[in-house]
Amino acid sequence: MTTQETAVLVVGAGPVGLILTHILGRAGVPAMIIDSAAALPDEPRAVGLDPESLRTLQYLDLVDLLEEDLMHGLTGEYYNGDGELLFAIDDDRPGPLGYTQLAGFSQPCMVRKLAAALDRYPNVQLCYEHTLQGFEQDDAGVSV
Repeated sequence: MTTQETAVLVVGAGPVGLILTHILGRAGVPAMIIDSAAALPDEPRAVGLDPESLRTLQYLDLVDLLEEDLMHGLTGEYYNGDGELLFAIDDDRPGPLGYTQLAGFSQPCMVRKLAAALDRYPNVQLCYEHTLQGFEQDDAGVSV
């Protein structure tokens, strides 16, 4: 086993973990993102982005990279386990942040592009087939 040091460890290379790692990379923070999978997933586990998520991607200069895979202006209804309507998104026009209320995407395509785009940051490392098995914290920091 080798020892590596980093300021931040992100566990999980899905859309949220990858976007967080992009934010850290852009800020110059040394970061490592790990995922237990051997490769990127082939099946989606997320399907939509709200305007604030799209603004985050815009801040990271990633919207143009992902634009061809986004489906803007989706509408939908969200129900709880009892079948009661929680809320509906029925407005497909751009809102105050410049984006529609719901943009669909293919998670496998998005994750592949987000992972590849991490190469722009020399302070970031992506590691597959790595699992967090535990951690210890003391005054010197955290060991995982």
